[in-house]
Amino acid sequence: MSLLLPRRGIIVAVALALTVASGPAAFAGAGKVEKIAAFTGTAPDWVKTALEPQGYRVTLSDGTVAHDIWFRKDFPGLDLSSLVGVITFRQDGKDFRGQDVKAGSYTLRYAKIPEDGDHMGASPTPTFVLLIPTAEDTEPGDDLTFREVTKMSKKTSGTNHPSPMNLADASAQKDSPAVATNSMGHEVFYVKLKTAAGAEVPIGLVVKGRTEHE
Repeated sequence: MSLLLPRRGIIVAVALALTVASGPAAFAGAGKVEKIAAFTGTAPDWVKTALEPQGYRVTLSDGTVAHDIWFRKDFPGLDLSSLVGVITFRQDGKDFRGQDVKAGSYTLRYAKIPEDGDHMGASPTPTFVLLIPTAEDTEPGDDLTFREVTKMSKKTSGTNHPSPMNLADASAQKDSPAVATNSMGHEVFYVKLKTAAGAEVPIGLVVKGRTEHE
Protein backbone atom coordinates (compact mmCIF):
# COMPACT_ATOMS: atom_id res chain seq x y z
CA MET A 1 0.00 0.00 0.00
CA SER A 2 1.42 3.36 -0.95
CA LEU A 3 1.92 6.05 1.62
CA LEU A 4 0.04 9.33 1.70
CA LEU A 5 3.36 11.04 2.38
CA PRO A 6 6.98 9.88 2.31
CA ARG A 7 7.78 7.57 5.20
CA ARG A 8 10.72 9.68 6.35
CA GLY A 9 8.80 12.87 6.01
CA ILE A 10 7.71 14.76 9.09
CA ILE A 11 4.88 16.82 7.75
CA VAL A 12 4.69 20.40 8.79
CA ALA A 13 0.94 20.92 9.01
CA VAL A 14 -0.89 24.16 8.77
CA ALA A 15 -4.15 25.05 10.42
CA LEU A 16 -7.34 26.30 8.74
CA ALA A 17 -10.56 27.61 10.15
CA LEU A 18 -13.30 29.16 8.00
CA THR A 19 -16.82 29.87 9.08
CA VAL A 20 -19.46 28.83 6.60
CA ALA A 21 -21.55 31.90 7.24
CA SER A 22 -22.47 34.90 5.19
CA GLY A 23 -20.39 38.03 5.35
CA PRO A 24 -17.82 40.11 3.47
CA ALA A 25 -14.53 38.83 2.15
CA ALA A 26 -12.10 38.07 4.97
CA PHE A 27 -8.44 39.00 5.11
CA ALA A 28 -5.75 37.39 7.28
CA GLY A 29 -2.11 37.82 6.53
CA ALA A 30 -1.77 38.64 2.84
CA GLY A 31 -4.28 36.15 1.42
CA LYS A 32 -7.92 36.80 0.59
CA VAL A 33 -11.21 34.88 0.67
CA GLU A 34 -14.25 35.85 -1.38
CA LYS A 35 -17.76 34.38 -1.57
CA ILE A 36 -18.71 32.84 -4.93
CA ALA A 37 -21.81 31.25 -6.45
CA ALA A 38 -22.74 27.57 -6.52
CA PHE A 39 -20.56 24.92 -8.15
CA THR A 40 -21.47 24.49 -11.83
CA GLY A 41 -18.64 22.27 -12.99
CA THR A 42 -18.73 18.66 -14.14
CA ALA A 43 -19.44 16.18 -11.33
CA PRO A 44 -21.87 13.35 -10.55
CA ASP A 45 -25.30 14.54 -9.42
CA TRP A 46 -24.78 13.10 -5.94
CA VAL A 47 -21.78 15.38 -5.46
CA LYS A 48 -23.51 18.51 -6.73
CA THR A 49 -26.56 18.05 -4.51
CA ALA A 50 -24.35 17.52 -1.44
CA LEU A 51 -22.68 20.94 -1.68
CA GLU A 52 -23.50 24.27 -0.09
CA PRO A 53 -25.09 26.75 -2.54
CA GLN A 54 -22.12 29.07 -2.19
CA GLY A 55 -18.37 28.61 -2.22
CA TYR A 56 -15.12 30.45 -1.54
CA ARG A 57 -12.43 31.80 -3.83
CA VAL A 58 -8.97 31.65 -2.30
CA THR A 59 -6.32 34.16 -3.32
CA LEU A 60 -2.76 33.60 -2.10
CA SER A 61 -0.40 36.20 -0.69
CA ASP A 62 1.29 36.69 -4.06
CA GLY A 63 -2.04 37.61 -5.65
CA THR A 64 -2.55 34.25 -7.35
CA VAL A 65 -6.21 33.22 -7.48
CA ALA A 66 -5.53 29.61 -6.60
CA HIS A 67 -8.68 27.70 -5.68
CA ASP A 68 -12.45 27.74 -5.65
CA ILE A 69 -13.83 25.58 -2.83
CA TRP A 70 -17.36 24.40 -2.04
CA PHE A 71 -18.01 22.57 1.21
CA ARG A 72 -20.57 19.96 1.98
CA LYS A 73 -23.84 21.02 3.59
CA ASP A 74 -24.97 19.19 6.75
CA PHE A 75 -21.42 17.92 7.24
CA PRO A 76 -21.43 14.43 8.84
CA GLY A 77 -18.00 14.72 10.47
CA LEU A 78 -14.46 13.65 9.73
CA ASP A 79 -14.74 9.93 9.17
CA LEU A 80 -12.75 7.84 6.71
CA SER A 81 -13.81 8.58 3.12
CA SER A 82 -16.43 11.17 4.09
CA LEU A 83 -17.00 13.79 1.41
CA VAL A 84 -15.75 17.17 2.64
CA GLY A 85 -16.36 19.19 -0.51
CA VAL A 86 -15.11 20.03 -3.98
CA ILE A 87 -12.07 22.10 -4.94
CA THR A 88 -11.24 23.62 -8.31
CA PHE A 89 -7.59 24.25 -9.11
CA ARG A 90 -7.82 27.33 -11.31
CA GLN A 91 -4.38 26.57 -12.74
CA ASP A 92 -1.94 23.68 -12.55
CA GLY A 93 -0.63 23.26 -9.02
CA LYS A 94 0.91 20.90 -6.47
CA ASP A 95 -0.39 18.70 -3.65
CA PHE A 96 1.24 18.41 -0.22
CA ARG A 97 3.67 15.78 -1.55
CA GLY A 98 4.76 18.18 -4.26
CA GLN A 99 3.06 16.08 -6.93
CA ASP A 100 1.54 17.81 -9.95
CA VAL A 101 -2.19 18.55 -9.90
CA LYS A 102 -3.75 19.62 -13.18
CA ALA A 103 -6.17 22.52 -13.36
CA GLY A 104 -9.69 21.17 -12.82
CA SER A 105 -12.16 20.05 -10.18
CA TYR A 106 -11.67 17.38 -7.51
CA THR A 107 -13.72 15.96 -4.70
CA LEU A 108 -12.15 16.09 -1.23
CA ARG A 109 -12.43 12.85 0.76
CA TYR A 110 -11.16 12.58 4.33
CA ALA A 111 -8.38 10.12 5.19
CA LYS A 112 -5.78 9.43 7.87
CA ILE A 113 -2.33 7.91 7.71
CA PRO A 114 -2.68 4.24 8.75
CA GLU A 115 -1.43 3.42 12.24
CA ASP A 116 1.08 0.79 11.25
CA GLY A 117 4.83 0.36 11.24
CA ASP A 118 5.23 1.69 7.71
CA HIS A 119 3.67 5.02 8.62
CA MET A 120 4.89 5.63 12.17
CA GLY A 121 6.29 9.12 12.52
CA ALA A 122 5.29 10.17 9.01
CA SER A 123 3.40 13.17 10.35
CA PRO A 124 2.52 14.74 13.70
CA THR A 125 -0.89 15.46 12.18
CA PRO A 126 -2.03 12.39 10.26
CA THR A 127 -5.18 13.95 8.78
CA PHE A 128 -5.74 14.79 5.12
CA VAL A 129 -8.23 15.25 2.36
CA LEU A 130 -7.48 13.30 -0.79
CA LEU A 131 -7.99 14.85 -4.21
CA ILE A 132 -10.14 12.74 -6.53
CA PRO A 133 -11.11 13.80 -10.07
CA THR A 134 -14.83 14.59 -9.88
CA ALA A 135 -15.59 12.34 -12.85
CA GLU A 136 -14.01 9.40 -11.01
CA ASP A 137 -15.94 9.83 -7.74
CA THR A 138 -19.03 7.94 -8.81
CA GLU A 139 -19.69 5.99 -5.59
CA PRO A 140 -22.10 7.94 -3.34
CA GLY A 141 -21.71 7.60 0.40
CA ASP A 142 -19.13 7.91 3.12
CA ASP A 143 -18.30 4.26 3.70
CA LEU A 144 -15.51 3.60 1.22
CA THR A 145 -12.38 1.81 2.35
CA PHE A 146 -8.96 3.43 2.64
CA ARG A 147 -7.84 1.38 -0.33
CA GLU A 148 -10.77 2.56 -2.43
CA VAL A 149 -10.24 6.26 -1.76
CA THR A 150 -6.47 6.08 -2.28
CA LYS A 151 -6.96 4.19 -5.54
CA MET A 152 -9.23 6.94 -6.87
CA SER A 153 -6.83 9.64 -5.66
CA LYS A 154 -3.92 8.08 -7.54
CA LYS A 155 -5.74 9.09 -10.72
CA THR A 156 -5.10 12.70 -9.72
CA SER A 157 -1.37 12.29 -9.19
CA GLY A 158 -0.77 9.72 -11.92
CA THR A 159 1.71 8.03 -9.57
CA ASN A 160 1.70 5.19 -7.07
CA HIS A 161 0.77 7.67 -4.34
CA PRO A 162 -2.57 9.33 -3.68
CA SER A 163 -2.79 13.13 -3.88
CA PRO A 164 -3.19 14.71 -0.41
CA MET A 165 -3.87 18.15 0.97
CA ASN A 166 -2.87 18.34 4.60
CA LEU A 167 -5.28 19.08 7.43
CA ALA A 168 -4.26 20.29 10.87
CA ASP A 169 -5.63 21.48 14.18
CA ALA A 170 -7.59 24.70 13.67
CA SER A 171 -8.88 25.16 17.20
CA ALA A 172 -6.63 28.15 17.94
CA GLN A 173 -7.54 30.07 14.77
CA LYS A 174 -9.78 33.04 15.58
CA ASP A 175 -10.35 34.69 12.21
CA SER A 176 -12.54 32.95 9.66
CA PRO A 177 -13.03 32.72 6.80
CA ALA A 178 -9.38 33.52 6.29
CA VAL A 179 -6.11 32.71 4.61
CA ALA A 180 -3.01 33.01 6.80
CA THR A 181 0.67 32.12 6.58
CA ASN A 182 2.12 30.00 9.37
CA SER A 183 5.61 30.08 10.84
CA MET A 184 6.80 27.54 8.26
CA GLY A 185 5.70 29.70 5.35
CA HIS A 186 2.71 27.56 4.45
CA GLU A 187 -0.49 29.34 3.51
CA VAL A 188 -3.63 27.99 5.14
CA PHE A 189 -7.35 28.42 4.52
CA TYR A 190 -9.47 28.35 7.70
CA VAL A 191 -13.07 27.05 7.93
CA LYS A 192 -15.68 25.71 10.31
CA LEU A 193 -18.07 23.27 8.66
CA LYS A 194 -21.63 23.13 9.97
CA THR A 195 -23.26 19.82 10.77
CA ALA A 196 -26.96 18.99 10.44
CA ALA A 197 -27.26 19.44 14.22
CA GLY A 198 -25.85 22.97 14.01
CA ALA A 199 -22.44 22.18 15.47
CA GLU A 200 -19.24 23.51 13.90
CA VAL A 201 -16.27 21.37 12.87
CA PRO A 202 -13.07 23.42 12.39
CA ILE A 203 -10.63 22.03 9.86
CA GLY A 204 -7.29 23.22 8.49
CA LEU A 205 -6.43 23.04 4.80
CA VAL A 206 -2.95 23.83 3.49
CA VAL A 207 -3.53 25.64 0.20
CA LYS A 208 0.12 26.43 -0.49
CA GLY A 209 2.97 24.40 0.95
CA ARG A 210 4.37 20.90 0.97
CA THR A 211 6.22 18.48 3.18
CA GLU A 212 9.89 19.43 3.44
CA HIS A 213 11.01 15.82 3.51
CA GLU A 214 11.27 13.31 0.67
